Amino acid sequence: MNALLLSADAAAELLGVSERQLRDLIRDGIIPHVNVGRGERTCYRLRPADLEAFISQRTSTTCKKSKKSKGSTGAPKRANGSTTFNFEVIDFVALREQQLAERQKNGSRPTGGKKRPKSRKVPATPP
Repeated sequence: MNALLLSADAAAELLGVSERQLRDLIRDGIIPHVNVGRGERTCYRLRPADLEAFISQRTSTTCKKSKKSKGSTGAPKRANGSTTFNFEVIDFVALREQQLAERQKNGSRPTGGKKRPKSRKVPATPP
């Protein structure tokens, strides 16, 4: 019966991934597993058929690149026509100066926040 199940390290080697990546695939439910552990500690074993199914699901072919016309660099084409943007420029320096002026007018401190207590200097004792 043990010959029908692969250990995690053997399955990871078969797939060409690390044991951690294999555990993540198992945890995410992508690869089915058999828990042969006792109690709270898990011990995973994997069926070769499940690994083959995983490989089949993940196997893909890449599409051939389309033929480019002569002189094409492959860069995206520029849009034809005019483009308009609706945005507003904010002068943050002027806005900050206005806020500081309003605070000073109202009697608030310009820096905001609480005052820090003055630190007490402890007289140094001679050695």
